[in-house]
Formats: sequence, C-alpha cells, structure tokens
Amino acid sequence: MEKYDQILAALAAQNEERQVMVRDLKSLAETVKEFQDTYLVDMRGEGKVNGFKGLIAEVQWIKDEVVKHPSISSWAARQPYKALVSAIGGFIGAVTLWFALHALASIPAVEAWFLKLLGLP
Repeated sequence: MEKYDQILAALAAQNEERQVMVRDLKSLAETVKEFQDTYLVDMRGEGKVNGFKGLIAEVQWIKDEVVKHPSISSWAARQPYKALVSAIGGFIGAVTLWFALHALASIPAVEAWFLKLLGLP
C-alpha cells in the first residue's frame, strides 16, 4: 500500500504543479492580450471619430505634408525654371523694398520716425 500512496502523492504533486502552470499561462496570455490591444490602439488608433489617430496615421500625415510642402532644394530640382524665376523675382522685390525704404528715410519727418521706432538717438 505504501507504493500506492507514494504514487498518489506524486500524482497529486504533479496536479498542483500543473495547476500552477495553467494559472501562470493564463496570466501570461492575459498580459500578452493587453499588450496587443494597447499596441493596436497606439499604432492604428481608436475606432472613435475624434479619437486618437495612432502612429501610422500620424506618419502618413507627415508624409503627405512633406509631399505637399517640399523643401526649397527639392522644389528647385523638380522645377528649376520656376525656382530661378522666383529667386530673381524675390531678389528684385527685396532690392525695390530696400530702395523704397531709403527713399522714405530721406524725408526728415520719416527719418525721425524711423529713428524713434528703432530706438536710436
């Protein structure tokens, strides 16, 4: 009978170990499921209309904005003629503004106003 009791005790101990393993696996599965849900919300966003957009939507928005508003060098590489005409027009506009300000500054009343505006004696 002793061997029979030893076998039953060993089986009972294995049963307890299995129950602990099952409990640990369920806990691990719940943790993984929570992580997946959080990851999906962070990446894809919430399903609400005004909810969080998610990282994928934000990266897509940045890409669309870069396509809509490229840098000056990429715009000049794609449309060199327009870039050259715009640069020349900007230079002419800046020089015209400079000369207009100098012409205004030659008037004594305007010169005094400019000096007062700039805080110069």
